Amino acid sequence: MNILLIGWSGVTGRFVLEKLIDAEACKEVILWGRKKPDVISEKLFVYDGKPKELIPKLEKVDAVICCLGTTMKTAGSKQNFLEVDFDLPLLFAQMAKNAGVKKFALMSAVGAKTNTTNFYLKTKGELEKEIIALGFSRTDIFRPSLLLGTRKEKRVGESIAKAIAPLFNPFMIGGLSIYKSIKSETVAQAIVNAILFQNKSGVFIHHYNDMRK
Repeated sequence: MNILLIGWSGVTGRFVLEKLIDAEACKEVILWGRKKPDVISEKLFVYDGKPKELIPKLEKVDAVICCLGTTMKTAGSKQNFLEVDFDLPLLFAQMAKNAGVKKFALMSAVGAKTNTTNFYLKTKGELEKEIIALGFSRTDIFRPSLLLGTRKEKRVGESIAKAIAPLFNPFMIGGLSIYKSIKSETVAQAIVNAILFQNKSGVFIHHYNDMRK
């Protein structure tokens, strides 16, 4: 399969990239973004231009994986946040659908929904809604809670949460299991497995237990 990966430089996206390169079922990985990957592989095609200039390349793409995401602190404003977490993912999804791409995988967040006053979760929910409406043959949405992994940028509050959160996982049972912290590498493997090896049509929303499975 030929895969377009956007948002590959984040903590989960880096693992997705590594696993795609290692997977025999993956023929080519197209990366979009300003940064250059640390890894070298004949499978990689790196593009840093305008998204719409990728349209001819999308005609040979089988699936798109979107791990794009930022924080309000990094973005600096709601508008900047929306550009990264809503506008860009939706643009790529629309281009992919128009080009005939069959599969789309989106890394979202636990609690994402449209009917909430929480700006972050509402943005995620609205994006999910728009992408589902495009009608890909298969849409996979991943909703992790706190991601465990090493980020390049330092987030003190998050670092403390990562140290404490796993201690509570055993007590989160039943409906609370969706809020369990999860390793970024686990989420990445779930994304890659769904894209490369799951062919049933429809919309599939994955929470903690689904991703672990």
